[in-house]
Amino acid sequence: MNQNRPRSCLGLSLGVLAAVILIPICLIAGLVGMGGYLIVSDGAADSDAVVVLSGGGADRLDQAAGLIAQGHARYLILTDTDEVADSGRRMTDYLFSEATRRGISVPQIDITDHTVTSTREEAAAVRALMEERGWTTCIVVTDPFHSRRTRYLFRRAFRGSGLEARVVPVAGHWYRSRSWFLSGEGWRVTLEEYAKLLAAWAGQ
Repeated sequence: MNQNRPRSCLGLSLGVLAAVILIPICLIAGLVGMGGYLIVSDGAADSDAVVVLSGGGADRLDQAAGLIAQGHARYLILTDTDEVADSGRRMTDYLFSEATRRGISVPQIDITDHTVTSTREEAAAVRALMEERGWTTCIVVTDPFHSRRTRYLFRRAFRGSGLEARVVPVAGHWYRSRSWFLSGEGWRVTLEEYAKLLAAWAGQ
């Protein structure tokens, strides 16, 4: 029995070592998967308009302006909202003025007719505006962590209309599947987004 004891100890040590190595790897892989699931992209096919959802920073507008400059769309749609920008101005007014500074002319900019307070309402308002204008396709620009829920809500709002929305997340955004869990803000937006996504699914 004494001869078997070293082998038993060796086996136990190897088991502990494997656990020490594998558990963190599996945990990190799971966190990467959590972040990656929230991020979707439909690509930027030529469309009638680019939609910039309210909230977030000017990077959404930068991406939209780039898509228009590249010829993927001619018009910009902003959603009317009571959100306030860091400057203290209404977010819609701020985005409008910033869009003109980025070379988008006033006739190219459309604002939805009624004030919205959620992504679901934004999708419905964009549908109404597109139907009014006779447009059929749009590119929706939003933050990466917000992209899956955005696509779900726009597809639900556009159901039966013949309209198509392609979701494109902001390029170069701080939120990335491989690193979101390294910051408190990453944890906040990820957990919040999963809660909102579950609520959206439950409300269908």
